[in-house]
Amino acid sequence: MDINLPQCTSCGRNGAAYHVVDMKSAGGSFHYCCDCWDRMQAAIKQGGPPHDAADPWLALVASLAKSISDPAGPGDKLAGKVIRDHLVDTISAKVRMILSAEFLDKIREIADVLITCLRREGTIYTCGSGPCAGEARHIAGELLGRYKLPSRRGLPAVCLSSDPALLDDFSHMDLFVRQVEALVTERDVLFGVSANGNSAPVVRALRQASEQGAFAIGMCGGEGGDMLDATRLSLIVPSSQNQTIQECQAASVHILCELVEQALCGESDGAEPVMA
Repeated sequence: MDINLPQCTSCGRNGAAYHVVDMKSAGGSFHYCCDCWDRMQAAIKQGGPPHDAADPWLALVASLAKSISDPAGPGDKLAGKVIRDHLVDTISAKVRMILSAEFLDKIREIADVLITCLRREGTIYTCGSGPCAGEARHIAGELLGRYKLPSRRGLPAVCLSSDPALLDDFSHMDLFVRQVEALVTERDVLFGVSANGNSAPVVRALRQASEQGAFAIGMCGGEGGDMLDATRLSLIVPSSQNQTIQECQAASVHILCELVEQALCGESDGAEPVMA
């Protein structure tokens, strides 16, 4: 018998959600696979979440929803639903990130690669198309400028350009490839950003960087797409919604930048990175 089951709210697996928790105050229902349900029930028995919540984060979602004033009219009611749905999607994805040992291991591994690259006097290059171009600039900007430490030297990070002048001579597909050919060396990292992992210009650039001996890293969502085969490490946000992926990618960038800063500059002395 073919049963079309929804995605598990906690681990994100498709077609695995057997248990449903109705949270009217949070504006929706939450679905759980058997493994996540058993884990959360065990946590409740150990005195973790409140007795009225089947998931450690449901109480947070409920209180968040309750903080939104009751709608005064049809327009306000729609706005309240949009706000609730958006926040629930983002919170759900971020909690899945926290609960995923694989995600946490990957973000640590990527931070180690970035740190090693900079210690060996390499450069971190980034690229992204469409809305993800902004996240690529975000990574480079935080490293080149600063994230939290107020007085440190800039770290070598460059976002590959989408300069229209290059498009006069090269197709959009080869826009980043051409720059990788000219700039990226075996000491460097290329960090590509895509929502679904299938951005052809980014994937082609990552493959070119790997051919030149650089370390190719990807950051995407969904199932990972073509980016998985083009990178040595990929950080996958557990969501299929582009807007949620992008918000979680921004959080991931901040985590990575803080790990890099702390490793290279330290908490007390932010004047010079330790590049030895």
